[in-house]
Amino acid sequence: MRDIAIAIGKMLGLPAEPREAAHFGWFANFAAGEMSASSERTRKVLGWQPTQRALLDDLSDEAYYANS
Repeated sequence: MRDIAIAIGKMLGLPAEPREAAHFGWFANFAAGEMSASSERTRKVLGWQPTQRALLDDLSDEAYYANS
């Protein structure tokens, strides 16, 4: 989550600052949970191989953000 916030903040020219859990309300418990995930089973069962960029790479691309 921290890396995602830093990547988005960098692209928007905003600082990524730490916040107390209470700041996030109901989302705090969800965000703090250990929910490691892997695509290993999906790759094995479906024979799937990712072809797109990783999330942090995508978030570091100006094209990801709407220009207005």
